[in-house]
Amino acid sequence: MDQVKQLFEKSNVPAAKLWGANFKSGEEWKLSFNYSENDDDIFRIASMTKLLTTIGSLQLVEKGKLVMDQPLNDFLPGLADVSVIDDKSELRSPKSQVTLTHLLTHTSGFAYPFTSEKLDSYLDRPRGPANPREFLTWPKVFDSGENFCYGVGIDWVGKLIENISGKSLEDYFRENITGPLGMDSTWFNPPSEIHANIVDYHVRAGDGFEIAGPRIPEPTDFYGGGGGLLSSAKDYMKLLKCLYFGGQLEEVRILKEDTVDTMFQDHLPKEIYIGMTEAPEEHSWSNNGEFCEGMAGDRWGLGWALDSEDEQGCRSPGTAYWAGIFNSYFTLDRKKGIAVLYFSQFLPFDDNEAYKIYRTFESEVYKESIDD
Repeated sequence: MDQVKQLFEKSNVPAAKLWGANFKSGEEWKLSFNYSENDDDIFRIASMTKLLTTIGSLQLVEKGKLVMDQPLNDFLPGLADVSVIDDKSELRSPKSQVTLTHLLTHTSGFAYPFTSEKLDSYLDRPRGPANPREFLTWPKVFDSGENFCYGVGIDWVGKLIENISGKSLEDYFRENITGPLGMDSTWFNPPSEIHANIVDYHVRAGDGFEIAGPRIPEPTDFYGGGGGLLSSAKDYMKLLKCLYFGGQLEEVRILKEDTVDTMFQDHLPKEIYIGMTEAPEEHSWSNNGEFCEGMAGDRWGLGWALDSEDEQGCRSPGTAYWAGIFNSYFTLDRKKGIAVLYFSQFLPFDDNEAYKIYRTFESEVYKESIDD
């Protein structure tokens, strides 16, 4: 792991926590740079929340309360009436209805301003973080099922879970995912007794960094399925381990094995691929790392992207991966039994130095697993 340490020391990354695991051999590798050695350090995981929301919706499918490819109008009032932005930046009525498959695979037409030039231009709002309550007011950028655009569809899934279960997303996760798995550091509203474990988050300012906001997030009663959770590396590794073992961790099962199998399958039609929609040319959300470029040609499962390449000595084809906007990343290679987590807490996303540290650490985990 010397190469990883050298990369961090030469970088301008303020802090990083890395955790690798070989679930077949039981080996683990941990590195912590400018964070405590405590496995319970708590981070804002942003879009890594989407994996838990996906799991929650699939639990409802297993219980017969949802069907993947049926319209969701009965459960999400107003969804069928969400307009579509046309090529003249005007709104028109939708031509197709939205299903759970559309929402989970980002083929629903819902976008983010930083992933869609069309939505960015239409909203004409200051660039920067948006209140998650706004997400459910945004129009679509294409008709459902016609294209791929990473966006706020999973926030609609969060509302779907709440409407069907009659519980807040916080309570649903605690009762059905995070509580049973012992993910005691994973909350939208962390209890006060673990506030001391929450780390600061930063934003690049010139050649350095400055604190981006309050360390302790303001309590919320609006739970976005696409982001908003705080968690620890220990907790998230439990989740990845559970999914590697087919939805079961020790005596706790959160999904059927067949359901987990579907999460690792490509759910995009052949003619649709990641990166079809045009993102704004310049956007402050990204710092020009290789994460976004590396997605070209990859596919989408349920809850994550799927690497389409066979990286000799590293990722197998079909390896699941995703990220959070504060420069956090995960990898789950089901074939080789490898899981990797990288946590930093700063903006902009896709930081070139942070991403290199993550992928170098990932390579070292594979290498040491092979050497063993």
